[in-house]
Formats: sequence, structure tokens, C-alpha cells
Amino acid sequence: MALPVLKSLEDCADFSKVVEPFLPQLYELPSNVVSTLRNGESLLSLYANTNPLVSGFAFSIFLGGIFWVASEANRNYSQVDRFWSLLPAFYNAHFAAWTHLNDLPSQRVDLVLFWSVIWSARLTFNYWRKGGYEIGSEDYRWEIIRAYCHPAIFFIFNATFISFIQSVLLFMLAAPTYIILLSSKIEPNVGTADLLFAGTELALVLSEWFSDQQQWDYQTAKKTYQKTAKVPRNCGFSQEELNRGFITSGLWAYCRHPNFTAEQSIWFLLYQWSCYAGNVPYSWAASGPVFLIMLFQGSTWLTELITAGKYPEYKAYQKQIGGLIPSFRPFKPVSIYTTATPTVSPPPINFIILSTLNNNVAFANLHGRARRHLYRVCVYAAAETASSYFPKDATASTLVSTSSTATPTETPIPIEGGSAASAHPLSPLDREYAEPMQDFDITQQLSKQPAYWSLAGWLQRSASSDTEAVREDPAARARKFEEAKRELLASAGRF
Repeated sequence: MALPVLKSLEDCADFSKVVEPFLPQLYELPSNVVSTLRNGESLLSLYANTNPLVSGFAFSIFLGGIFWVASEANRNYSQVDRFWSLLPAFYNAHFAAWTHLNDLPSQRVDLVLFWSVIWSARLTFNYWRKGGYEIGSEDYRWEIIRAYCHPAIFFIFNATFISFIQSVLLFMLAAPTYIILLSSKIEPNVGTADLLFAGTELALVLSEWFSDQQQWDYQTAKKTYQKTAKVPRNCGFSQEELNRGFITSGLWAYCRHPNFTAEQSIWFLLYQWSCYAGNVPYSWAASGPVFLIMLFQGSTWLTELITAGKYPEYKAYQKQIGGLIPSFRPFKPVSIYTTATPTVSPPPINFIILSTLNNNVAFANLHGRARRHLYRVCVYAAAETASSYFPKDATASTLVSTSSTATPTETPIPIEGGSAASAHPLSPLDREYAEPMQDFDITQQLSKQPAYWSLAGWLQRSASSDTEAVREDPAARARKFEEAKRELLASAGRF
């Protein structure tokens, strides 16, 4: 007897009636296979007379042993990964083939097989184009886990979880089809609800196609951009998006892992389909989808931990967008430099000139009258303006809070007589000012070549001129000096 005798739909989901009575077949199956081969009997007959849930479960354990040996022999632990997109559809095909072999109603099981083959083809193609079937390819997460585990611990981890538990999980994802198979003996025809379930499954597969394709397009464009330093034409992504390092558009603008969400929903929906077929709110077939959800929680946590360490903006992405549950609002990029020090409007040009003159050795060698005149022009207004930019009680925090668009009123420069500093009880040179917010290397500044129209540049050109220039008429020299002075002050906007 390969199937139980059932009287109601509820019996189709009863573990004690549809699973437990056939457990002895699981223990006897290895010896039955050996004896069948020795006697030259047909394995197909043994297959047809064995409960399909038992034979499928036994085959998943057999594959687990193969995965374990292959992974240890090759030191490559992605053996199960290469079959992940194939085995669930294979087990659904197993249930469909078993029903046809035993002349049972198979329309509903065939419908399950139909969408699962499409799911398998899409996922297999996506895994292939990412290089998953290339020799030596391995999931990067296994390498990271291996680096943090003792070799003995990882050996046990591989022998249990990676090889055997994952192999059994892939079978348990298709186990709800067994309940649909049993219920087909009572309700053999495909109903409206079955079509709705199948249509929803196909819609979820389609969403996986869109999300994976969007990820593929982004990663391809990013790889080209990193190689050529140019944004590929018609790639659909801006330079800012490619510099971010991870996709935040399309379905990824609403969910950080839309493909993961769809994958879990697909197999949980198949379980709900089996509950509908068995007319029960829940059943033992939930073990596969529930374990898959638990597995995705750990896998997603590790993936995001790695991604957040590589891309600084990913934490802002995590705060806005849900990991597996989509958000209602799309992602809005937030600069990670929003807390940087705001810029302050630059000091007036005469304050810069004064600082340059005080630290320039060439200024000390300037003609005394001209030096006093320039100092008279610059020093008082510069000191007054400095007090408006850097007050006595100013601190770094009060300075950085100044609006970058603020433009303080500058004190008029006293050209002839009077002083703008007369309103202050202390002279500008006797007042106290805040310490500079940045240290300057004076030696480095002096080693730079002066600008052409700067005072130092003018002095440098004067010193390197020929001897005829030194012998020119004193009046011409004074006239040129005044012209140079006017040009200097005009460039400062103060003439």
C-alpha cells in the first residue's frame, strides 16, 4: 500500500494518517533497493509501490551524502547552491510522475509542476549568468563563515546544515504538493481557487524576474563604470547612484530584498494552497516554508552586515526601507555628509591681504612709506571686519552655526584721516580675537610661488628685472609704484 485510505479532505493533511503509517517504508527502502538490484527486478515497480513522500525524502538524504563528500573533496561548499533552483521543481515533478504512473488524478499536481518549472528555469538562468556554475565558484558567505570558525566546527557545520539539512529543506518545500496529490483523489478537478493560487505564484516569479534583472543591470553598469570611470550610455543610472555602490531604484526603492521576499512568499503560498486543498488552517507541511523563512533571516542578516561594512550610505537605506516587508514610500537618498561643518562666508579681501603681509618676508623689505600706506589702508578695516567674523567670545560651535549665506556689513576703509576703529574703546591691534580654527604652516605658505598680480609677485618681478630698470628716472619709478599700488587695491575692490 503506497497511499492511505482517506475519507475526507481534512484527512489529507493529518500527519498521523498520511505520514506516520509509512515511516517503516523509509527504514526498509535501502534494503529493498539492494534486493531489487540483486534479483534483477524493476526499480520502477519499487518506485510505484513506495509512498512518494517517503521516496522523495529518502532521495534528499541520499543527495545530502553526495553533497557532503563533494564539498569536502573539493573544499567548495556551494554544492547545494548549484541544485537549489532545480530540486524543488524536481520533487514536484516526482509527485506528478508518481500520480501518472499510478493512474491517479493529476490535473492539480500538474498545475503545481507548471509554475514550479517556470520558477526553476528563471532562477537557474539567473544563477548561471552570475557564474554560479563555473568551476570553483562559491558563495562568498561560506568563505566568511569559514574564516571565523575552527576547522573542526566548520566540518560539523558542513556535515549537518550545509549538506544534509539544506538538502532535506529543498524537499520539504515541495512536501505540500503531497497533500494536494492526496486531496486530488477526492476533488480531482482544477478549481477557481487553484487557478488563483497558480496565477499568484506566477506573479511572484515575475516579480523575482524584475528585481533580479534590475540588480543585474545595476551591477553590470557599476562594473563598467568602475572599469572605465564613465557612466555607461543608456544604463538608466546616474553617477551618484553608481557611486553609492548598491541599487536603490525600481523594486529596490521600496524593499531592500524584493527577490528574497518573493522567494519566501512563493513557498509559503504553496503551503497555503495545500491547506486549502486539505480544508485545514494549518498542517505539518509548514515545516519547510517556516524553516526557509528562518534561513533567510540569518542569510539576510549576514548579507546586510557585509554590505553595510562596504557602503557607508547603506545604513541610511536600512533606516528608510524595510528589509523583507516593502515600504510605502520609496527611498530618498540622504547625504552621509549632512553633519559636516557648514561653510562660513569668507573674510573680506583686505583681511586676507593683511594676513599675507604680516607673514611675508618681502613686505618687510618694502619701501617704508609704501609699507605704512598699505598698512594704513588695510589694517583698521581688516581688524574691524575680523571682529565681525570672529568675535572675542566666539567658539568653534558658534562659528560653524553661522549661515553660509550671511554677508556681514563691512566697515568702510579710511583712506585719508580718521579710523573706523574709533568707536571701539580699544585699538584694533590691542583687542583680543578668537584663535584661528585651522593651523597654517607658514613655511609651506611662503614656499609657494606668489600669484602674478600679488604684492609678492610684483616684488619678485622687480627684483629679477634688468639693471636698466634700476637706473630709470625716480619720477617714473614713483609713478609705476603708484600704478602697482592702485592695481593691487583695485583687485581687492577697495580703490
